[in-house]
Amino acid sequence: AFRRTKLGPIVGNRTWGGLLTVAGGGARLVDGGYVSFPSQNVVAFEEEDGDENASDKKRPGNRIENYGVVPDVLTIGKMLGGGLPIAGFLCSEAVAAKVQFGDHGGTNAGNLLTCAAANAVIGVVEAEGLVARADRLGGELLARLADFAAAHEDRCERARGRGLLAGLVLREPERASAVQRAALDAGVVLNVAGGRVLRFFPALNIPEEELWPALETILGLVAA
Repeated sequence: AFRRTKLGPIVGNRTWGGLLTVAGGGARLVDGGYVSFPSQNVVAFEEEDGDENASDKKRPGNRIENYGVVPDVLTIGKMLGGGLPIAGFLCSEAVAAKVQFGDHGGTNAGNLLTCAAANAVIGVVEAEGLVARADRLGGELLARLADFAAAHEDRCERARGRGLLAGLVLREPERASAVQRAALDAGVVLNVAGGRVLRFFPALNIPEEELWPALETILGLVAA
């Protein structure tokens, strides 16, 4: 649930390094001279209610190709290390040809342990076909949420998302908080984002015999 937003250069053909700020997320102003842009527009993405900010490139809800964009640079992180702190800097061949040694670095760059963990995570994702699995399960998850929202319009506004990253938007924040507490008592950990969005963000390899009963528990609490 991202909204595509076009940003233009602030001054002439090359800016002083600033970006227009997107309300609620997106680009942030930076120091002068740090970034310069040609005259083409820049594409940014603004999150809705902040419920998708914990995503990663393996989860179809946040795969950049879903938005028809071919980025020059893409940063990834969060789940890349399977719980260990690591981020990635991906770039096109054209950008890579211009990056010299020392141009891009970080305080924790080159950590052997976290790099090994990231390689292991990527290996599991590929070997177990988790991206395709997330597409399949996510489609069914969103369909169930949409059907439930349509049948309970007095309590639900809509369902949204893609892949194993979905949200059920309730009409009342108080109900969302109550469902969250009741779900925990029932043994299901549930996150609420934006005050009234029940966020469904299961592990990519969650067994189906755990996913669907947990979903039914939550939906039963919403309907109660």
